[in-house]
Amino acid sequence: MISFRSKMKQYTVIFLMAMVGFAVCYLVTPVPEIFLGLSLGFLVSYLNLLTIFQKTSLIGRITDKSFQGGQLQVLFAGLTYLIRISLIILALYIALQFPDEVNLYSVIAGISLIYVIIFVDTLTQSGRKR
Repeated sequence: MISFRSKMKQYTVIFLMAMVGFAVCYLVTPVPEIFLGLSLGFLVSYLNLLTIFQKTSLIGRITDKSFQGGQLQVLFAGLTYLIRISLIILALYIALQFPDEVNLYSVIAGISLIYVIIFVDTLTQSGRKR
């Protein structure tokens, strides 16, 4: 079975490659606001995935009884939902405040992009097992 840590490394590589692609497209294409919106949304989406990964790791350590952390880590784990929603609201607020520089629809597409990547990865993993 593939560990969460190796999956997170894989998603990090995909994230970095996509961000480099978005940066190149931002500089080259005549519609930079679309790629800036995709970059912003994808960054928020990746940070959301990272908070979920941190929470999963913390819960795994707590149930493993090898937890030596403090109350601050437990508080962080409890507030991850609030952090994720706040990041999304911030990204949408930026897109609404600067409509000429950041495309709102691209931010929304970028936010959902990490879930598309996870879905495709799950499909390819289940196809390999057959």
